[in-house]
Amino acid sequence: MSRDNRRVAFALLLWGSGEGLFYYIQSLYIEALGANPVQIGTALSVAGMAAAISFIPAGWLADRVERKRLMMGGWVLGFIAVWGMALARDWREFTVGLVLYSLSAYCVPAISAYVAHAAGGTPLEQALTTVYAGYTLGTILSPTVGGWLAGTMGMRPVYYTAGILFGLSTLTVSTVAPQPANGTAPRWTWRPLLRGVKRWWPFLLWLPLAFLAMYLPTPLTPNFLADTRGMPVRRIGALGTAYSLGATVLSLVLGRLPNRRPWGLMLAQALVMVSVVLVWQGPIWPLLALGYFLRGSYSTARSLSSAWLGKHLSPASRGIAFGTVETLIALAQMVAPYLAGHLYAADPARPFVVALMLLPVTTLTTLAVSHAHPGQHPLEKPSMG
Repeated sequence: MSRDNRRVAFALLLWGSGEGLFYYIQSLYIEALGANPVQIGTALSVAGMAAAISFIPAGWLADRVERKRLMMGGWVLGFIAVWGMALARDWREFTVGLVLYSLSAYCVPAISAYVAHAAGGTPLEQALTTVYAGYTLGTILSPTVGGWLAGTMGMRPVYYTAGILFGLSTLTVSTVAPQPANGTAPRWTWRPLLRGVKRWWPFLLWLPLAFLAMYLPTPLTPNFLADTRGMPVRRIGALGTAYSLGATVLSLVLGRLPNRRPWGLMLAQALVMVSVVLVWQGPIWPLLALGYFLRGSYSTARSLSSAWLGKHLSPASRGIAFGTVETLIALAQMVAPYLAGHLYAADPARPFVVALMLLPVTTLTTLAVSHAHPGQHPLEKPSMG
C-alpha cells in the first residue's frame, strides 16, 4: 500500500471510530427526540436523498478537479454536521444535521478515484477493499463504547466524542499529497455514458434493487431489538461491534476472490440473507451477534460494486463510474428507510420478511448481470499511457 493510501486508510479509521459511536443506535436517538417509526424512516430517507443527488456530479468532478480538494470538502462538511446533530433539540433539527452529514459523503467517489490512482499495480478490488477496511476497522470497538456512553451519560456526549474524532480524521487526510485529475479525461462524458446504457442497463437496474433488499431491515433494527426484545442500548451498541468485525474480515476475504466473475458480490448478498434470518429470529445474543457479523458483508458489497464497474472503464472515467455506483446505492438507501418505516408501523417483523423475498432474486441474478458486461466496457478504451 502506498504512503498516501495508508494515510487515507488511517483517516478513514478515525472517521469510522467516530461514526461507529452513534451509527448503530442513531434511530433510537431520533425516536428519543420525538419521532415515530414513519418519521424516523422519513428523516433517514431525506438524508439518503441528499447523498444520492451528489454522487454523480462529484464523480464527474473527481475526473477533472484536484481530488484532495474534493476530499477535504467532504471531511470538513461532515465535521460541521456532526456538531449540528450533537446540539439538536428535537428530531427535526437533528434531521438538518443528518442531511448535511449525508451530503458530506459526496467525496466518496473522489476517495475511490484517489485510492485507485495511488494503488499502482495493486488489483483494484484489493486496493479499494483494503483501504476501506480502515473505516470498518475503526468501527470495531466504537459501537460498544457508544452504547456504553449512551447508556450511562446520554446520547449528546456520544456525538461530542464523534466530533473530536472527526476533527482528528480531517487533520490526517489534510496531510496526503495532492492528486490532479487524469489529464486524459474527456471534456464531456454524458454522451458516451448514454450511448453505453444499452450495455449498462442490466447492472443499472440490478444494483439499486440488490442494495434495497440488503439494506431494508437495517434502519429500524435497533428499534426492533429494543421494542420487541427489550434489549438495552448498551447491548445494541455492542452488536455494532460484531457488524464492524464482519465488515473488516469479509472485506479482506471477499475482495481477494477471483474477479473474472463477481463471486465476492454474490457471496456477500448470500451472507446478508443469512444475517437477516439470524437477526430476525435469533433467540439468543450470540446468534444476533453472528447475524450482525455476517451483515458486515453489506459494506464489502459496496466496495466490490465500485470495483466491478470501475475495472470496465479507463482510469480517466473511474470517478464518474464510482459516482454512478454510489448514486444507485444511495437511491436504495433513500427508499429503504421510508419503506421500512411504513412496514414497521404495520408489523415490526415485516421489513425482514420483505427483504427475504427480494434477496434470493438479486443474489441469483448477479451472475446474469456479469455476463452482460464481458471484457472491456464500451464507454471508453483504456489509456495506453
